[in-house]
Amino acid sequence: MGAALRRVLAAAALAATAVSAAGAECPLGRYRLEGTVADRATGRPVEGARVLVFLDDDASPWRDAPRRPPDYARSDADGRFASSAIFATGAPAEANAPGRCDRRPSELEVVVTREGALTLRQRLRVADLQRKGTKQEPVLRLPPLLLEVPPPEAR
Repeated sequence: MGAALRRVLAAAALAATAVSAAGAECPLGRYRLEGTVADRATGRPVEGARVLVFLDDDASPWRDAPRRPPDYARSDADGRFASSAIFATGAPAEANAPGRCDRRPSELEVVVTREGALTLRQRLRVADLQRKGTKQEPVLRLPPLLLEVPPPEAR
């Protein structure tokens, strides 16, 4: 490789580092989510429910990796599930505030499927959820997700 080409590549790498260091991008944030899934009629835990959680416009992180589906959790024998949700911390483009990385979601949408069928879709305000954990590792506790589960003879 010639000396001139090495200088051009080094200058390009330095310029890319400078743009990145200037705060052109904000890091993604993450919430840990916990909850339970239960039968609305009996209150019994529902095992094997698939729980997906979307925060505000958090489809945006998936646009960068369209082949990667959103994370989901399955409820265990006690109906419990735990998952993570990723969100963009940067200010929306229309806010015209480059470099602000303190945005937090205000709503989340919970989608629950069981045996391949949509059984629940619910919107919740983040402010109404019980919080625990730390600022670096926030945990949101969702209210019980109550499903209409058909009786065994109807399945």
